[in-house]
Amino acid sequence: MGAAATIAIILLGSARPLWAQSDTARVSYRTREIVFVTAGRDEGLGVGDTISVVRADGTTATLAVVVSVARHTASARLLTADASIDTGMRVTFTRHAAAEVAAEPAADSAAAAPDTAYHYTYDTVQTMAPPSRLRGGISLEQYASSAGATGALRTNSTLGALDLEAPFGAGATFLLRGNGRWRNGDSRLLTGADAFTALLYRAELRLGAPGAAWSASLGRFLPSGAMGLGYLDGARLELRPSPSQRIGFIGGVVPKIEQLRPSTDTKRAGAYWAFGAPGSTVDGSILAAADFGGGQRRRTEIAAQTFWRIASRATASVYGEVDLPVSGTAQAKAQLTTFYASLHAALPLGFRGGLNVESHDAFQVWNADLQPDTTLPAPGRLTGAGFSLGHDVFGLSLDLSGGMLKRQGDAQAALRGSFTASRGAFFLTAFGQHGDLMDYGSVMARILVPPRVLPFTMALGAAVSMTRTPGGGMTFWRYSLRPEVSRYLGGGVFASLGGDIGRYAGQTSTWLHAGVSYRLR
Repeated sequence: MGAAATIAIILLGSARPLWAQSDTARVSYRTREIVFVTAGRDEGLGVGDTISVVRADGTTATLAVVVSVARHTASARLLTADASIDTGMRVTFTRHAAAEVAAEPAADSAAAAPDTAYHYTYDTVQTMAPPSRLRGGISLEQYASSAGATGALRTNSTLGALDLEAPFGAGATFLLRGNGRWRNGDSRLLTGADAFTALLYRAELRLGAPGAAWSASLGRFLPSGAMGLGYLDGARLELRPSPSQRIGFIGGVVPKIEQLRPSTDTKRAGAYWAFGAPGSTVDGSILAAADFGGGQRRRTEIAAQTFWRIASRATASVYGEVDLPVSGTAQAKAQLTTFYASLHAALPLGFRGGLNVESHDAFQVWNADLQPDTTLPAPGRLTGAGFSLGHDVFGLSLDLSGGMLKRQGDAQAALRGSFTASRGAFFLTAFGQHGDLMDYGSVMARILVPPRVLPFTMALGAAVSMTRTPGGGMTFWRYSLRPEVSRYLGGGVFASLGGDIGRYAGQTSTWLHAGVSYRLR
C-alpha cells in the first residue's frame, strides 16, 4: 500500500477538530500487515487515525492506519506490508481528546474512513449486547504505482478484506477476520512474494454472554485482556469475579510470523489479570507467559501496564516487560526488556503538555523459519525521552513535540521534532530528524471539502520531503500532490478514489488508489 492510502485515511476521516498533541507509544506485536501498539482510546487514538512507526535513527519506517481500538491498546494496518518493523519500535501519533475518540462516527457515515467499514474494536464484544444478526463487512482495494522516467504503471496490488461476526444463539458468537492480496508486475518481483497471499487474523468461537461471570474462546484469537501475548491458535478461559476484574488463562500454539501460518514449533501458556472499569481512576493488567519448544522452556515473560487518572486534567501511564531467567539459554538473569512511561496534563494559561521516557532491549523470536533464532529489534538497548506542548490560538490547534532516541554504542542520539496546526478541515504538519544515518524533513498540508458543499467528499493535499546523507553529501527532494474523492453510496457502500502524484530525485513517483467497501446493515 502506498501514500495514497495514507492520505485517503487522513483526509477522508471525520473532520472533527484535533487535540493535536503529538504522542508516542511502542510496538508490542506485529504480523506481516498488522502492528499492535501500547496506546488506545484513553490515550487519544481512534479508528481511522494514521500513526508513524519510527526507526532508531528517527526516520519513519512506515505509516499505519488504526483499524481497532481498545482502552489502552490498538491495532493498525501497515501501509507498507513488508516493512521492516520490530517489536519495541517507537510509534508516534496525534492524539484526540478522549470525548472525541469515544464519539467515533458510524462506520457507514458519509465521512467515515474506508477502514472503519469493516474493522471493529477488540473490546466491544465484552460490553455490547449479543448480536442478533450477522455483522461486519467486506472491502476491496486496488493500488497501482509507477517509478522512473516513463511514468508507466508497473506495480499492481489488489487487497480484499473480510470481517464478520455471526451469532449462534445467546451465548455463542463466531468472529472471522482476514485479508488476501494479489500482486503482479514489479510489485511481485520487488518483494519476492507469492502472487497471492492470505492472512487469517481471527477465526474465533466465543462462548458466554457479554458481562457474564465467564467466557471462553476457541480457535485463532488475540487475548483482549493481554494483547502482548500475541496471536494464539488455542483456547482461552476468562473469569469475571467482579464487573471491574477479569482473570484469564490461555494456552495453545503460536502461528509463524510470516503470514500467520499454523505451526506447532512454539507452545505458549499464560495467564492475565485485568482490572478497572470504564471511568475508574486506575486500571491496567498484569500478564505472565512461557514459551516452550524443542522439549524445553525458551522464554518466560511478565508484563504489566497501568493507566492512572491523577486528576480531571492529568493522566499517567506505565508499561513494562521483564524476561525471567531460563536455564540453558543466554537469559541467565531477570532483565527489564521494555519500559515506557508517560505523563500528560493541562497546563496553566491554556497550554497542554506531556513527557515520556522509554527503554527497550532486544529479545529472541523463536521461529524455525528464521534460523538461527532472530533477535529483535537490532542488538543494543534503546533509550529515549520526549515532550509535547500545545495551545489553541485564534481557533488553530498548535502543537509542538520533540525527543531523542539513542541505541547503546551509537556515537550520538537521533533527534526529532514535529509541529502540527489544524482547524476544522485544514491540517498541516511538519517533521524533522537528525541522526548518524541521515537527516530527514517533511511538510504536508491538506484541506477537506465536506459533502455538504459538494455531492461527494473531496480533499487536496500537498507534500514536500527532503532526505540528506550524512555530512550533506547528497540531498534528495520529493514533491507531490495528493487528491482524494469519496462518496457514501448508501446501503452500506462506501467508495474512494485518490492518488499521490509526485517526483523524487528527478523521476516520477506516482501511487493511484481505488477502493470500495460494504458493511452489512
